[in-house]
Amino acid sequence: MKENIGNRICICGLVFDLECDLPFLNPFICHSHEKSDGRILFCHIPLLNESCGLVAHHDDVDVYRGTDGTWIYVSPVCKDFVQVGLSADYREITWYIPVCRDESVLYHILRNLLRMAFESVFAVRSRVSLHSACIDVQGEAVAFTGVSGLGKSTRASAWIDALGAEFISGDRPSVSVSDDGATACGVPWDGKEGIYRNTDRKLKAILEVRRSDSVFFRKLSPEQATKILMKQVFIPMWDTSAASQVIMTAKKLAAQVPVYRFFCGPEVRDAEEAYGILFNNPEKILEVSIDMKIKEGFALRKVADEFIVMPTGSNIARFDGAIALNEVSAFIFEKLLNPLSKEDLLAAVLDEYDVDRETAAKDIDSIIAKFDEMGILG
Repeated sequence: MKENIGNRICICGLVFDLECDLPFLNPFICHSHEKSDGRILFCHIPLLNESCGLVAHHDDVDVYRGTDGTWIYVSPVCKDFVQVGLSADYREITWYIPVCRDESVLYHILRNLLRMAFESVFAVRSRVSLHSACIDVQGEAVAFTGVSGLGKSTRASAWIDALGAEFISGDRPSVSVSDDGATACGVPWDGKEGIYRNTDRKLKAILEVRRSDSVFFRKLSPEQATKILMKQVFIPMWDTSAASQVIMTAKKLAAQVPVYRFFCGPEVRDAEEAYGILFNNPEKILEVSIDMKIKEGFALRKVADEFIVMPTGSNIARFDGAIALNEVSAFIFEKLLNPLSKEDLLAAVLDEYDVDRETAAKDIDSIIAKFDEMGILG
């Protein structure tokens, strides 16, 4: 092992003394003379032993607690070969890999475990790890977030192609929050995209992505924004104190930075139009509206030529069988699996079907009333 004592790294404004060699951290080496926020070091003996207790499983990682209060992160498939520890005061990160430590698979696992340790540190330092594709647009950050599979990275890439923007992080930037706003920071890891840069930019907006043939933005209230952020930030639920701090930081972020519901397609022209609204014509952004949503515990299935809503989990005992829907009702059901206002639901129906606005609005009112009567609308 090459010793690298004296090196420091800076990630999201936090300075760590690096007392070992970890190549993927090299782009974040700094020469700061500020007081260190912690240190990172290699341990020559395993961190996990029989006295450690399993306390949580999160994102394919098992979290143990040592008798000294250390949090220990391991992958269940190779817990004897790759281990990362975080001290009880959140200031010291240690890692262990035995003789076979240079194997690429183990190195990939180590990187993921170190990410979780760092994100836990962020939690107690007024920072959050935000699941989003985050780009730098003319010196300001814009983060595309939302449920998986809706095309966050695709839309971010369209902005890059259209506007010459650059990625800050393709999957999970760190965001620091203060009374003056928030800053999105690149981090030395990423998800499936594998894209990140050592840079930071003031966060202009967080966009919750929705697919649409039209391009428009909808303002969200702090309460609506907080609900979205709570599903997209890393929360170390095994530590109630740290988890509480994340919740407070997420609420502060929702109050400091505009969070918009962002309807658009994946093309360059959509990015150009969206940029024009967000940066040059914010008066075109639609006002806050009340959301509707299908309650948890219902799934839509297509059986032969019918769309069937089936209760799941505890709902099975409370509902008498399945519910048959026609095509339009099924379309609306799918849209309402995520929170949506009636106005934006109308826009989605008009995009999808050749129908006039008045007829569509009446059909939506009728279907929503039916859903409410069934008890499936929250």
